[in-house]
Amino acid sequence: MGSHFSMPITANTLNGLTTVSVPELLEPIDSHLVLRNADMELLALLQSGNVDYTLDYKSVVMQDGLNYLELPAGINLGDISNAPAYQKER
Repeated sequence: MGSHFSMPITANTLNGLTTVSVPELLEPIDSHLVLRNADMELLALLQSGNVDYTLDYKSVVMQDGLNYLELPAGINLGDISNAPAYQKER
């Protein structure tokens, strides 16, 4: 995914701690990614079939009546029992 932006998204691991660096301004360099400022803009693209999927909060997706895929507990940052693993990411 990082290779689709003018400034790459990078991940570095040191002493078991992974730091993910995301530039302040994400500028896609090709047409594979679509970035929008508002959920409503993404919703319109999704409903028209111009994009296949989006990333959003579950509450927003449910409010809009859309289907969604829940991430596994190991990566969704919502399971308190996984807090030690979550703390390894920045």
